[in-house]
Amino acid sequence: MPLAEPLYFLPKSFEIIFQQLLILALVLVLAAEGLSVRRISLACALLFGGMHLLLMFDQVPWSLVIRFVVVASLFGLVFPVLILRVQNGLAYSFAIHWGYYALTVFLARQVGPTTLLDAVARTFTGQ
Repeated sequence: MPLAEPLYFLPKSFEIIFQQLLILALVLVLAAEGLSVRRISLACALLFGGMHLLLMFDQVPWSLVIRFVVVASLFGLVFPVLILRVQNGLAYSFAIHWGYYALTVFLARQVGPTTLLDAVARTFTGQ
């Protein structure tokens, strides 16, 4: 992702739209089952964060796995609230989701691929 070219964002946008439709379906089904927004948010946080643990099997650095798990979990807490309680919440949910990837690519180009967790690890290991 850090070396992503501008064309990266077109297919990524379609991927995010697909993910947002899956999120929408999940949230609406859970809401129709009578679950509270709080329970739906917790379920989504666990599912989204847990899904990103699969990155470990793709030889992704542990620091990025942790970052994606944490951010996905936070998004899982927020997206159901936006979808169920905010007018045009699905559009906001998409914008936040897409903006995260844009920010990640921007920071990787401006700051470098080193993450905060990498810097902390180097501090404690003395490297």
